[in-house]
Amino acid sequence: MELDFSLNEEFEHMDDKINVNVFEMEISRAKTNCNDPIARNFLNTVVRNDEEAYKHYCVYAHYVGFTVRKDHITYWAKSKQIKSKDYICGKSGHKRESRLATTVKYRKADTRTGCQAMVRYAIDLDDNWTIKKFVESHNHPLAESGDKHLLHSSRKISELNANLLRSMTSYGIIVADAFNFLATEVVGVENLECTRQDAYNFIQRDKRSRIEQDDANSLTIIHGVPK
Repeated sequence: MELDFSLNEEFEHMDDKINVNVFEMEISRAKTNCNDPIARNFLNTVVRNDEEAYKHYCVYAHYVGFTVRKDHITYWAKSKQIKSKDYICGKSGHKRESRLATTVKYRKADTRTGCQAMVRYAIDLDDNWTIKKFVESHNHPLAESGDKHLLHSSRKISELNANLLRSMTSYGIIVADAFNFLATEVVGVENLECTRQDAYNFIQRDKRSRIEQDDANSLTIIHGVPK
């Protein structure tokens, strides 16, 4: 299903207030005609900024079974204020071929399929976010329930799990065992919202951050706090 809420050309030069009314009427009609309850809920949810829009589309994508990427963005003239923002399926487009005449031992396979699924938000000067275009259909198989935790845009480490990983590894427990403990607590890795590699990367970043902070504190002690 593809829903395009762009204003008809005949309305483009009409008064702004009338434009908004026509725009809202088209959106309302599309929401009413949508048969998929998950898609209908997505279309009816109000978002207020880029972070909320991205997270909301990621939640929808997780239920459907695809990953999300941020894409095209436009701004209002002579302003840094966002005018429109696209969020697209992770399999959108195709990987660009390298023009360098070099021999590569291993070339990562291109998993993109040119999928057209996406959502476009229009943002007015009062910072109101409204869905302008929504393409629901995909041209590739969607992730099964047992594999959805592997979708890149669905993966995250909650604050609770982050604290548990820090605590367990600080007592000498290896990351793999700490990860397995967390997976057991939620009855399976598919309910953990992250992979073992995510946990390992998190611990490595956390260690680097603490080392850098310790180095900064040591320099402060050696040279004194500047007045």
